[in-house]
Amino acid sequence: MQKFTANGTFVTSWGSTGIGDGQFTSPSGVVVDSKGNVYFGDFGYNARVQKFDSNGNFITKWGSTGFGDGQFIRPADIAIDKSNNVYVVDSGNNRVQKFDSNGNFITKWGSSGTADGQFNAPIGIAINSKGLVYVTDNNDAEVQIFAPSIPK
Repeated sequence: MQKFTANGTFVTSWGSTGIGDGQFTSPSGVVVDSKGNVYFGDFGYNARVQKFDSNGNFITKWGSTGFGDGQFIRPADIAIDKSNNVYVVDSGNNRVQKFDSNGNFITKWGSSGTADGQFNAPIGIAINSKGLVYVTDNNDAEVQIFAPSIPK
């Protein structure tokens, strides 16, 4: 990760290859919350989310490889809503998982398939100012839009 000022002046950098805190095997997705904290997904072996302050100091991490709540198979992208909840597109599990800013699991939705609410390798996520969640699905070549209150 490299941080620059608005006019392109280098400020700092952090992260390296590996499995420890602040290390990545394949960083995927980066987002900043309203407090300036920076979140990264790690698409590779680590299968997790890491949170840093705006200066690159490690704060916390969550996730591991698997199929359960809070586990990932290829976390491809991250988004944050107005309440600083973290949404992770879990490409390998064909779902979206929602966490609070400390990594506590809130809910999930999606499954494998081609019907509405199902995914086939989702890879991108964004949240608009009204809280609508947009998920891009790579293999189905579509974007699905979800309302802010997703049922469990």
